[in-house]
Amino acid sequence: MSCYTDNEHKKGINATLYWQANPPKTAVEFFLYGEYCYRLYDFREALTAYKYAAEDEVGALFQLAYCVLHGYGTPVNKENATKYFKLLLEKTNEKEARHCYYRGMCFCYGYGTIKDEEHAWSLFATCSEKIESALYEQGLFFLEGKIFAKDIANAVFYLRKAYDLGEERAIFAMEKLFSIYEKPYPDHIELTQAYAWRLGRILRAAEKSPCREYYLRLSACYRHGFPNDSQDNKKKFLRLADKYQKFAETLPL
Repeated sequence: MSCYTDNEHKKGINATLYWQANPPKTAVEFFLYGEYCYRLYDFREALTAYKYAAEDEVGALFQLAYCVLHGYGTPVNKENATKYFKLLLEKTNEKEARHCYYRGMCFCYGYGTIKDEEHAWSLFATCSEKIESALYEQGLFFLEGKIFAKDIANAVFYLRKAYDLGEERAIFAMEKLFSIYEKPYPDHIELTQAYAWRLGRILRAAEKSPCREYYLRLSACYRHGFPNDSQDNKKKFLRLADKYQKFAETLPL
């Protein structure tokens, strides 16, 4: 494994052992347990934990709203999501780093408020030294041309820092960036291992909690395949994608 996936694997094992021995009791613990489940793509379990913690923990409230908006572990409900995001904005300030990140997300994407990308950038810049997800969002500004012109160097600068600090999404954003500029990703092994690490967790979630959502996600992951994979492996993955999609159609929503 790469250093990143090796470290994440160890952290994952330690977290699993911890939560098995210490079921969550407080709002903060339920939020942290929800984050653990979310990283494992077990969104239904994560959603349950976020609901327990949402009244007292703004991180759980944000994640609850995000899951409801995007249909992670629950049917999409934009009206409820907007209600949760508005409540989040009422409960947060722009002095605490975590609050700045959640507010930045709301202003960046128009969650519960009017979109304001300049204000979102300033909020992310305020907290990105402490929060890798804020660094990731800053990288997307240069990847997607928000406020600034598209800039491969600045995008990689922020995304690389985010990935090195544990933000998994950053490597997939970097892959997208390099493909836009028709350049090969500089570390093919790192990228392939990141895909394998993600696929393993998606497969685990589907097998642990069989439902249509999870198996459709698994099917999509196999259909996407690994970067620069062999033709034989691509065919094998497409067969698995079809198999899991058909199985998903037999499962409840």
